Amino acid sequence: MISVGQEWGILDAVPPVKWLRVARPDFEFLDFDEAERLLKGADEEWRPMILLGLRAGLRLGELRAIRWGDVDLVAGRLVVRRAVARGTIGTPKSGKTREIPLSRRVVRELKAARHLKGELIFCQDDGAMLTKNSCKWPL
Repeated sequence: MISVGQEWGILDAVPPVKWLRVARPDFEFLDFDEAERLLKGADEEWRPMILLGLRAGLRLGELRAIRWGDVDLVAGRLVVRRAVARGTIGTPKSGKTREIPLSRRVVRELKAARHLKGELIFCQDDGAMLTKNSCKWPL
């Protein structure tokens, strides 16, 4: 805020500021039982997306951008090439494409979720990309 004040001409200079160190919060992963409860409690239409996110460790932006051409259901693999952030499709957060093996269960769920709405695996009824807000409640 102080830098913005200088940029806007409200302050002549940015005074020296001592930054406080804050410990990084611990990240808690779901254990296997918690993951299964999440899947059992999920709406049927969201289950494939949740399962893929859990088993492949995908971010929401990656899940929203996955296309049928990115997945090989015969070989059981997924290539993560893109992600969506702030409405813009780009590379995954790491900046690198990665290949992920898929379990038989994920392949089975994706085959059952196959549709002709468009190229995106997880999409709205008209084939358009899911919005971040539309995913909040189900996920």
